[in-house]
Amino acid sequence: MHGEKGPENITRIDAKKDLGVWFSSNMSFSLQYEKSAHKAFAVLRMIRRTFSRITRTDLQILFWAYVRPFLEYTNPVVYPGRMKDPILIERVQRAASKMVVGLKSMDYETRLAVLGPFLLEYRRLREDILLTHALFDQGLANRFFTVDPANTAGLGKNIFELRAHTIGQNFFSFRVVAAWNNLPQTAVHAPSGAQFKTLLDTCLCESLLWQAYCPALGTERAVLHSFFTCGFQVNDSR
Repeated sequence: MHGEKGPENITRIDAKKDLGVWFSSNMSFSLQYEKSAHKAFAVLRMIRRTFSRITRTDLQILFWAYVRPFLEYTNPVVYPGRMKDPILIERVQRAASKMVVGLKSMDYETRLAVLGPFLLEYRRLREDILLTHALFDQGLANRFFTVDPANTAGLGKNIFELRAHTIGQNFFSFRVVAAWNNLPQTAVHAPSGAQFKTLLDTCLCESLLWQAYCPALGTERAVLHSFFTCGFQVNDSR
């Protein structure tokens, strides 16, 4: 690079941390997932050393307050670029659920049913849809999406699904489109945010909407399907 003092070599770096997020030169967030999982596991180990007996209520308070923020920080921006990324993050919740008295010997699906939380990949989908709804309400949807003008049934809230390859298909403005367009109109045009959340949770539990969004997660996907169809509602702590 040429400057006032003459040519200078540009330093090449493979990863850079900014605003608490690790960015890689190949635009993959796998390093961010690894760092987040490492910090979350460290907190879990500290909790295990501090508390000799952990109940369901204890874990819900401790996990939501001290562990989950590491796993869900900047979720709309940080996306799973590889299949192993969401599985790595889910392992943290798997390990946390085993810390509760009497649940260690149970399988993951049973532990989730007892404790109440959903898979983290479900929460990512839910947060993406809630953010999309907020963008439409605030008149900012056109900055992120191409609203389909030909769809009159959607009353201006149907998103045109663009083609994307490799990295682009993981961006928020692409990955949420299929799930959003599959929502029933009663949910899309809910008069309030609270009603939209209720209708969204019902829709997610009663349908396979998540299939248009979630990556193939092996056994995690099987658990996800079983849990979505069981009729539970999300415990929204926010």
